[in-house]
Parts: sequence; C-alpha cells; structure tokens
Amino acid sequence: MKYLQQFSQFISILLLFACNLHAQDTDYYQLKSEYLSLKNSDPRISKEKEWVNLAKRLERFYFEHGSNKDSVEALYNAVIAYEEIYKATSDKTMLNTAITLLTRLYRDHPHHELADDALIRLGNAYLYGYGSKTLAERAYSKVIDEYPDSDMYPVALAKLKQHGERKERQTEVKAKLKYGNLHQVPVVVIDPGHGGEDTGARGKYGLLEKDVVLDIALKIKKMAEKQNNFSVKLTRTSDVFVPLVERANIANDFEASIFLSLHVNSLTKGKTTGIETYYLDNTKDKASQRLAAIENQAGLFLQKTPDLNFILSDLIQRAKLPDSILLAKTIHTTLVKGMAQKWGGQKDLGIKKAPFYLLVGAHMPCILLELYFINNPKDEERLSQENFRMDIAKEIVKGIEKYFLKVTYEKH
Repeated sequence: MKYLQQFSQFISILLLFACNLHAQDTDYYQLKSEYLSLKNSDPRISKEKEWVNLAKRLERFYFEHGSNKDSVEALYNAVIAYEEIYKATSDKTMLNTAITLLTRLYRDHPHHELADDALIRLGNAYLYGYGSKTLAERAYSKVIDEYPDSDMYPVALAKLKQHGERKERQTEVKAKLKYGNLHQVPVVVIDPGHGGEDTGARGKYGLLEKDVVLDIALKIKKMAEKQNNFSVKLTRTSDVFVPLVERANIANDFEASIFLSLHVNSLTKGKTTGIETYYLDNTKDKASQRLAAIENQAGLFLQKTPDLNFILSDLIQRAKLPDSILLAKTIHTTLVKGMAQKWGGQKDLGIKKAPFYLLVGAHMPCILLELYFINNPKDEERLSQENFRMDIAKEIVKGIEKYFLKVTYEKH
C-alpha cells in the first residue's frame, strides 16, 4: 500500500509538471499567434499601442521563462516588434530596446539558431538606425568569425563588402600589454558614457553629458596616437546608443589592458562640484548606490537573478580588484592635481566603490570617472570650453601612462 501511494504521488508530480509545460507552451503559442496576426493585419503599425503592448509581453515571457527554445524565439520576435515600431514612429527608444535585446540574445545564447540572425539585425540597427559603420561591421564580422556554416554567413559577407572593408580584430589587438615587456603597446578602451537617445545628465543651459564625454574621449584617442605610448579604442565615436553590456564586450574583444568609462555627474543641488572616481565593488554608501542606480538604468538589466556570464564576470573583476584600485588612485590623483594647477583649487570627492553593472562585464582593471557636475553653472560653463576639456584629456592620458609604469615596475 505504501509503494502504491508513493507511485501515485510520483504520477501526480509528473502530470503536474506536464501541465505546467503545456501551460507554458500555450502561453507562448498564444503570444506567437497574436504576433503573427498583428504583423499580417497591421503592416503599417497603425495600432501602435497594441504593438508596444505585445512587444513588452514577448519580452516579459523571455525573462520569466528562462532560456528554453520558445523563450529565445519570443525574445527575437519582441526585437522585430520593437524594430517595426521604430520604423513607423522614429522613436529611438524602441530602436535602443531592440539593440539591447539583440545584444543579450547573442551574448546569452550564442549556440541558438537565431544567434547569427540577431547579429545581422544588430548590425543593421547600428548601420541604418545610427549610421555607425564601425559598430555595424563589428556585428557582421562576428557572423564571419563565429558562424561560418550558417545561412547568415553570405549575408554578412555581402554587408561587409557593401559597407566597408572588414578589419581583422586580431591584428588590431596584437599590441596587447604583456606586463614586463616595455616594447609592447598597451590597449586602452575608453567608454564615453551614454549616447543616442540616452543623453545622460543635462546642464541648466542645455549642455549634455553624452556630448562632453565623447569629445574628451576623442581628444584622449588623438593624443595617444601622437605619443604612441598606448593604443586607444573607443566604445563609440559618434552620437550612438550602445548597450552597457556591449561596451564591456568591446573592451573584452580588444583584449584591453584597462577600461575607463567617462561620465559627468549631476545632483539636484546645483552647487556641488568636484571629481570622483569609482571602481567596482559593493557598498553601503547611499550616495554611491544612488549614482550606480542612475547609471545602471541604461542597461535594461531586467533579470531577477544573475546569469552565468554576470557571475563569471563578477569573479574575474574580484581577481582584478587590486589593479582596479591602483588604476583609480593613479588616474584620480593625477587628474585632480593637474586640473588644480591649471584651473585653481579643485574639490577632490575621492575614490569610491559602487556596484556599476557596466564594469561587471569587463575582464580587465576598470574604473568609472565622474568629471564635475553638469548642473553646477560654473562647471557647465567650464565643461563647454574647448581648453578645459583638452586639459581633462591631457591629465587622463598622464594618469594612464603613470599607471602602466607602476604596473610594469611592480611586476619586476
């Protein structure tokens, strides 16, 4: 009798599991049916609210149902829906959402049959949505490198042939730093925060954070090319939206020695000024948590639990923590001291730690710089000046050079 009861319980569990699976499948097939119906009946996207609602439901299905085949397909269909809405409305937030989800699909599901399709769509989004050939070529080239037998391979080849010659990334990163060898040039990835519709903070007189940090990053790159002490790669070279996770991926692809993300601070009180530098770590400091929450908003990090890539990257960053702290101290001290000599007293807001999602994905020492406060009228005025931005770039370059000298010396 005991065994019969156990067998009965076992059968009940199996039936319950089967019912749950069936319910899950039914949910997706219902969504898919609605998606196909709307796509066929409203090709001009006249029912915008219905399209947005359906796109969000498809996206939600993916995050609530894990990584099975149906959920990944739901994510891909959500992307198509967001793309169609963007084409009909020119709403860049729809395009940005599509880009973020495409990046996630490829990153988290590289072996799925839709991964190569996602890369082609990602390239198209950058090319036609933002006119960025660099980011588009990067996406198309991944299909060539990683999916040579896929049906998207000839499409990627045609895109690269039509829109520019493919740059072999391996030749670009041969100058990777190997500590102890001064004859090799380190690769530094500079990330100008925000971009595209993500403007970042805004000053009282209209100055935008995304424009300030891009200009400073371009100046750093130009200086580095002249001095040839290290090579600089940028996560963006124009006013384009780049998902947070993609910024770290760019640094990883270049096998960068260090990763610097540039930002301009902002507080509700417009009298605060100064420079602060962050490295990745948990903190109980409320101000640091507030800032991290603001910067993390652009990441669309919707998962309720960390995925494997997030956990792995976190472990790698913990191993790099001493170098990240050294990098933060060196650049921060150089920047504050140098700007004080040229522009008078500078408020040193210190070196802090915060849980920036952007930095988690990087596999090298990395920091985030907050350069003054754009809603402080005096800071905004200075940040709008060419020579002030130039001096910031010069001091950051000096700090990077000092860091590499320190690291090389310590390794010996």
